[in-house]
Amino acid sequence: METVCEALGTVNPDLVSVLISCSTPELAALLEQMDVVVGVDSFVANLANALGIPVIVLLSTTSPSFFSMHRHITCLVSGLDCSPCFEVFDHCPKGNKECQAFYHPSISPRVVVTSAMKRLSRIYAEALHQRRAASKGPFLKQRESVQ
Repeated sequence: METVCEALGTVNPDLVSVLISCSTPELAALLEQMDVVVGVDSFVANLANALGIPVIVLLSTTSPSFFSMHRHITCLVSGLDCSPCFEVFDHCPKGNKECQAFYHPSISPRVVVTSAMKRLSRIYAEALHQRRAASKGPFLKQRESVQ
């Protein structure tokens, strides 16, 4: 299986994996520095959404309909036929030792990276448009309103 770094074609020092424990305020401060967060349905993903940070959520046991009201969350759903199964605590109803949903090609590292890059492209395009609109002088704004 391809890793995220292989999907990116490089080892990127800007990728951050939070494998340490930290307090909620420390986690919020860390998340506020990110352009996009990739993770599973978790406290981290929901906190990032609450902070207004775009989130790519990888789903196996949860339905994307649970996130329909979360405007900063994009869901990637496993294409495995048993997903979402709504099971928790790593108990697979099919008897697998662990959930196989994240090993399905529909949610591969390349798919995840592509989704994150598309989301970032939209964010940066919107920011550039807003900056250009804000930087127009009064003459250009007046001229546009006349046309």
